[in-house]
This record gives sequence, C-alpha cells and structure tokens, in this order.
Amino acid sequence: DGIGMAKDKFAMKPLVTHEEAGELTAATEEQAVRRIVANECEVTNYDGPAIVQTWPLSDLQEAA
Repeated sequence: DGIGMAKDKFAMKPLVTHEEAGELTAATEEQAVRRIVANECEVTNYDGPAIVQTWPLSDLQEAA
C-alpha cells in the first residue's frame, strides 16, 4: 500500500514535495508547499518528463 505519481512524456505540470517526520506534502507549486510547512524546508521538484515516484503508506501518516 502506498501513494505514487507518474509524469507523462510531456510533463506539463510540475510536482513539488516535502518529506519530514513521516509526513508528505505535495503540490504543483512550491509556494503551496511552503504555505503548508510552517518552517523553512527543503523541497524536491519533480520537474521533467517520465518520472515515477512512490511512497509507502507505512512510513507516512495518513491525511484526509
């Protein structure tokens, strides 16, 4: 069980994530992640075609 993303060959939308203390924050814009995460944080920008990433739910807290 997990959550994942896959970008097509055109990569029209970026994906930005932040992982810390078992929490995953993801959005299509860095400013959205930075509004959710209160402190200065490092973000990962998946900006490119044909990228696949998965995160196991066992390592993350579930969110609504």
